[in-house]
Amino acid sequence: MSYKEEHPQDLLLFLDWNEADERYEEVRQHVESCVHCSEEVKIWRSLDDMFRSPDQEIDVPPFQWQRIQFALEDSKPQQSKWDWIYGILKPNRLAMKLVYATLTVCLVALSGWEYHRIHQNQ
Repeated sequence: MSYKEEHPQDLLLFLDWNEADERYEEVRQHVESCVHCSEEVKIWRSLDDMFRSPDQEIDVPPFQWQRIQFALEDSKPQQSKWDWIYGILKPNRLAMKLVYATLTVCLVALSGWEYHRIHQNQ
């Protein structure tokens, strides 16, 4: 027998199965006869019992659920003014290139003008 045939892969499902399932009886017999699988089922059942214990319940104030619901419904992020400016300029990449080109031309023209003014006075 191979390992897969020897040990069912769905032991977690076995915990929630009902007896009407077609493989339930086969897996149940295996768990009863296999020490490894029966120990694993015991561990899973103890974890399940621990998490379903009434001691683990958390008391949440009634208004907290309303706050969570409101936060989920009003989850539209707030934009800063920089996000707004970037959003306006981002779709117009050509416009941004024109702005950068204009600034570059102005900078070069002003530096050339300043260079000419300094060397003309000498």
